[in-house]
Amino acid sequence: MNLETSEINFRRNTNCAKWDEMDEKYNSKDIVHLGVADMDFIAPKPIRDAINRVVEHGVFGYTNIGNEFHKSVKKWIYKQIGVYIPTDWIVFCPRITIACSLAIRCLTKKNNSVVMNSPYYMPLYNAIILNGRTALTNALIVKDYSVEIDFDSLENMIVNQKAKMLILCNPHNPCGRSFKKDELIKLSDLCNKYDLYIFSDEIHSDIRSKNKEYCSILNVLELCKDRVIYANSPAKAFNIPGLMLSYMIIPSTDIRKKLLNEMKNAGISNPNVFVNAVTKAAYSDCDDWLNELNLYIDKNDELVRNYFAKYMPKFKVYTRDASFLLWIAYNDFGLSEEAINKWFIDDAKVSVYMGSVFGEDGRGFIRWNLGSSTYIQKEALDRMKNVYEKLKEKDKNNET
Repeated sequence: MNLETSEINFRRNTNCAKWDEMDEKYNSKDIVHLGVADMDFIAPKPIRDAINRVVEHGVFGYTNIGNEFHKSVKKWIYKQIGVYIPTDWIVFCPRITIACSLAIRCLTKKNNSVVMNSPYYMPLYNAIILNGRTALTNALIVKDYSVEIDFDSLENMIVNQKAKMLILCNPHNPCGRSFKKDELIKLSDLCNKYDLYIFSDEIHSDIRSKNKEYCSILNVLELCKDRVIYANSPAKAFNIPGLMLSYMIIPSTDIRKKLLNEMKNAGISNPNVFVNAVTKAAYSDCDDWLNELNLYIDKNDELVRNYFAKYMPKFKVYTRDASFLLWIAYNDFGLSEEAINKWFIDDAKVSVYMGSVFGEDGRGFIRWNLGSSTYIQKEALDRMKNVYEKLKEKDKNNET
């Protein structure tokens, strides 16, 4: 067994955003937290060993991106997506949200419009707003407990608002949907037709539900090579987001030069001293760990899905193609988001992300994190089941 899980929460009192910050927010240590999108699993041993070797060396000086970093990324992209990437296309950046912000700044102008599907990942939305651009949100179509892109609405928005960039989250956060090749072709065709850049955040793509195919924007590169920025990281797949490690793949020399110049202007240069060793370990020595993780997430998914269907059927769990996140509807209740959240925190003692965290199109949903031990998942579900009748009573009395 490569995947190390724990029935005991060992992350409290470590300045942990998922547990300590949420304890402080709700003024309680008696709440199971399933909101923040990192996992409670110990990182793979090859990564820990690689970090220890750097520590044992004992010198933590300025570091450059090395050849092993590029080789590791190229090998991983080919293995996971089936696409060969030239070395010079790869650009290191500490975080994808930083990369997105820099791309917006150097490829669009103040007051330009940038479009994304909604519900949306808030930090990417904020990257638009905080850089003085106009955010356009295209509501995804809800269908058969999944979501689809509304292409007619998207095209009208692009034309009428003169959008200059599309930000794509694939797999989609928060909905867990992986877009199919024909959808990515349509998106590429639209962006070619109306001259939009594409920023594709694919950080959740290595955590895949069993028997679900995954298609990357890189798989349709022949259609969008001159306008696309692909972004990824080992952070989600190997549970190392605190190491500040991501990268972009930028085929266009012109776009790449602009991004590199923007990074220089922002003072982004050397990575932290662990980046080269960690990337090599993650992308070369952790396949078995990732396979076990995917199976474990699938097992948690099955547990949660079946538990809701059996004991709390008014919650509807949507299809998960990828990621360790579930999108769950509660709109069979006639209750406001505020009332639902109050029930979660005060009665069930479980915290999740309410849908409005992902914009107004997210209302009526919650986002559930599968990335913890089955014991913790079951504990959260049991707590909810024990007070489910209370929620139904609130609904009956319409306590909004």
